[in-house]
Amino acid sequence: MDVILVPGLWLDASSWDDITPALEAADHRPHPLTLPGPAVGDLVVDDWVDAVVAEIDRIGGRVILVGHSGGGNVVWGAADRRPDQVARVILVDTIVPHPGAMISEFPSGTVSCTSPGGTSSTKTTSPTSTHRRESAPRSRSSMCPAAFRARGSP
Repeated sequence: MDVILVPGLWLDASSWDDITPALEAADHRPHPLTLPGPAVGDLVVDDWVDAVVAEIDRIGGRVILVGHSGGGNVVWGAADRRPDQVARVILVDTIVPHPGAMISEFPSGTVSCTSPGGTSSTKTTSPTSTHRRESAPRSRSSMCPAAFRARGSP
């Protein structure tokens, strides 16, 4: 299976160097990414999601998305755009966006999500936010990507 590895923001593909040999040994095909530039000017989370979606499209089959820290929110957004091509989303040291929030916008409180397999996770959060492109907003209003919602998860 192709596994797209998205690092935390301001990290690059080399942050997965210790992980890729184990994935290859398990007959997976890792694709560690370096996201385009930092969030400055017009470059925002949607640009990072676009980069992951482009990699999904380049691979052309079903993939597993793995996102670390801020990269978790990026893969969450990519899964929402390509639900039929994403077999699984794995979040490392991050949480899913709060219902009604954009990706990378976490209000205070407790959030949870249930995967298609019935696994759930809960975490208490504090308020944070990153830049968003206001001229071309994309809805990230649900707790789970479309692939999860289609299977009846909250």
